[in-house]
Amino acid sequence: MSLVAAMAQSPAGAAPQTSLKTVEITPASPDLSVGQKLKFTAVAKDASGNVLNEKASVWFAVPFDLAKAGDDGTVSFSEPGEVMLGAIVGGKPGFIKVTVKPAPVARIDIEPLKTAPGCWWHNQTDTDGAHLGWRSSPRRPYHLDF
Repeated sequence: MSLVAAMAQSPAGAAPQTSLKTVEITPASPDLSVGQKLKFTAVAKDASGNVLNEKASVWFAVPFDLAKAGDDGTVSFSEPGEVMLGAIVGGKPGFIKVTVKPAPVARIDIEPLKTAPGCWWHNQTDTDGAHLGWRSSPRRPYHLDF
């Protein structure tokens, strides 16, 4: 039996939930990067689409090494990739797929190269063909903030 199927089964002796039809997780398609946390909500609905007053009993994120789900639906994203996020409400599971992007570059520190006494020069061409160059008299690190 799969982990999700085992988690979705009602406890022994519990009455089955007949009115619960779907579990929707929101936000449905968040834009996320490594290092972010986001609180998700699970909404239970009946066959007519009416919202039911039921709360998620379990939250989970798979694979476990990319994200961690808390009991309140808050998920921390630690690695880039695709994460399956789920919640169990009234014994019924709901799922969404989340794509986690690498964290954006915030800063690059560059130490200039010495070319002549008292003059420092660095020349760089990136993969898109963009050219970056600068000169400096005193030797000191440069910081490029994005």
